[in-house]
Amino acid sequence: MPDAVIGYLHPGEVRAEFCASLLGVCMEGRTRIRTVVALESGPNLSTGRNLICRNFLEDNLAEWLFMADTDMWFPADTVDRLIAAGRPLIGALCWSLDKGERKPTMYELVEGPEGQMAFTRPSDWPEDEVVQVSGTGAACLLIHRDVLLAVEKGGDKAAPWFRETPVGPMSLMGEDLTFCLRAAAAGYPAHVHTGVKAGHMKAQMLI
Repeated sequence: MPDAVIGYLHPGEVRAEFCASLLGVCMEGRTRIRTVVALESGPNLSTGRNLICRNFLEDNLAEWLFMADTDMWFPADTVDRLIAAGRPLIGALCWSLDKGERKPTMYELVEGPEGQMAFTRPSDWPEDEVVQVSGTGAACLLIHRDVLLAVEKGGDKAAPWFRETPVGPMSLMGEDLTFCLRAAAAGYPAHVHTGVKAGHMKAQMLI
């Protein structure tokens, strides 16, 4: 039986939908959940995410770390299905708003008009398949222990896994995309399972 640790950051309170999702994974899923690592965090997500990774590697024996954000909703079989997909770094199909438009958190790295790094998001994708991407969010993300160990060898002692990264004047790449690029450089590209759908709770549920 596969085993996992669930890790999440919170601002001091969480929504009922997230609690229900967490209980569903722990009580109804087939994956053995060894523990839940919950850390209170402010706006600096990188520090909190790195602390969760450190705790997972040093204080737990589980094979998998499932990171989830507290504004997400996900089915009880999410961890089971992501593990069954057989990819060391894989996320559910999630959504966010980009200039008011609902878009998937699936990113492809491209070169901008002035040679700077940029990301695009697809407008279509195959249904219920595992798709390799340049990056995805950490809001509903399954990470194998080997990925974290490989990325840590990159030598960034202050932020071994997650770090916001400058990509141009007054522009930062999110800590989750930085992690995905680091993982790919270490031999573990990110994937998204388009059949595992998670909801993003904003003014309305994005799913």
